[in-house]
Amino acid sequence: MIIWKVESDVVFRTVNGKWHATVLEIACMHKTGHPVLLGTTSMEQSEALSKQLTEASIPHQVLNTNLENVE
Repeated sequence: MIIWKVESDVVFRTVNGKWHATVLEIACMHKTGHPVLLGTTSMEQSEALSKQLTEASIPHQVLNTNLENVE
């Protein structure tokens, strides 16, 4: 059985605030052993998030594609 949890939207004043909150949420999920799959809209965002996760000592993998492979 699937149980859906409905939560309110969260609006952040800055992009840095949004990514900081994202890293905190990932850290909490990591501590409880929950896997996380996160998508970004650009390779730059993926790399910036990866840097923040590394600084927070959260193990992760970044999966990016080359623009040559996207059609």
